[in-house]
Amino acid sequence: MSQLRASRSAHGRGRPDPGAPHDHPRPPIDQRVARVLEIQASAPGRRVSLATAAAAVSLSPSRLAHLFTPAVGIPPRRYLLWLRLREALREMAHGVTVTQAAHAAGFADAPHFDRTFRQMLGFTPSAALRLSRFVQDGSARRA
Repeated sequence: MSQLRASRSAHGRGRPDPGAPHDHPRPPIDQRVARVLEIQASAPGRRVSLATAAAAVSLSPSRLAHLFTPAVGIPPRRYLLWLRLREALREMAHGVTVTQAAHAAGFADAPHFDRTFRQMLGFTPSAALRLSRFVQDGSARRA
């Protein structure tokens, strides 16, 4: 019981709820970060390194990371990895094999893709694909 009280007092009055919406709007995204996002979006399946992206907007990789992380919410390398995972999943949704999708997204092989996907997202690519199909075909509405 004392642990419950301690927990309540630690998260009680005077402390903002971490899940509550913020009262102040986010500042506008730095134009260089926006440009990097555009570069990445225009090159699905093509690996654009952090150094290349930084050079494209006249920043050092460390300065880009410093600006990128608060603006996007995750570090640039993790974002680039997420884009590759998304690209591979998109390929799988179009009917290619896991191995073909992994290679198209720049992974060495299917196990590397599967392992990276599970580490980053907490479930397998095939589970994500099943869930995606469940939502896309409207099955969720019937439940």
